[in-house]
Amino acid sequence: MALPVVHALSSSCIVENRNSAYSYNIFYMNGWQCNERTQSEAILLPYIREHELNSLLDVTVRTDSVESGWGLEPSFDVSAMTEVRVPLGGTALLPCRVRHLAGRPVAWLRRRDWHILTWGAASFTSDGRFRVLSSHSGRDWSLRIRHVQRHDNGTYECQVPTGSGTKSHLFNLHVVVPRAVILGRREYHVGEGSTVSLVCIIDNGPLVAQFTFWKHNDRTVVADDDASKGMSVATDADGARPHSRLLISRAEATHAGSYTCGAPGADPDTVHLFISQGNRRRSPPSLL
Repeated sequence: MALPVVHALSSSCIVENRNSAYSYNIFYMNGWQCNERTQSEAILLPYIREHELNSLLDVTVRTDSVESGWGLEPSFDVSAMTEVRVPLGGTALLPCRVRHLAGRPVAWLRRRDWHILTWGAASFTSDGRFRVLSSHSGRDWSLRIRHVQRHDNGTYECQVPTGSGTKSHLFNLHVVVPRAVILGRREYHVGEGSTVSLVCIIDNGPLVAQFTFWKHNDRTVVADDDASKGMSVATDADGARPHSRLLISRAEATHAGSYTCGAPGADPDTVHLFISQGNRRRSPPSLL
């Protein structure tokens, strides 16, 4: 296979391969890179694998057909939801619908690092969680991301080449991370012998109260082991607002310190308890 020549033409590159010419936007990833000198020739970087080049050329539309007025300019269906919220670990679907596509390839890019994820049906990422889903009509090119992680949060671009450049439609993916919330203040000051009640809920996620755990000064509170120390944990998973409650029946100096509530995959929350000698003072009533 003869190595194509790349010409830098303002915002696009033309790949010449003997009898055909193909147009695509300049991106500095996956080895595709135009020479920065305008109107000068450049060679594709040598580490491009031949099968990747073949995949790209096979799915790319001929620019001479577009420039001659063949078909209509593509346009995006802007009625699709562009603000997508998905819980951590869930599946995201970014719906890109293009009218008058006329065989042009649809590309998906991640704006955080300008990485080309897909071009037409070809994938340009080793991350198997990403896949483009196309409809039989050829108008829908949705990007599916399975097992969404925190770092997937950000903007994704659906892009289509035209005779004069490219058209883009942006989607913002918001990864919703569950978090533990201990209701009330961040600090409690109580006297010895007081009753302390701490209530924790799990916000922004499908996690339920029975999966929560408590730590006292980085040591996990175990209900059976700590009952003799005046601490108990009760879970209400069936109420209007499921929660976990840590109860200290008679506060002692050994109960002072930090208390952390957490759950698998959730951001933890911490409050601090200070015990003083003298008159007994009850902690403020819980919010539940």
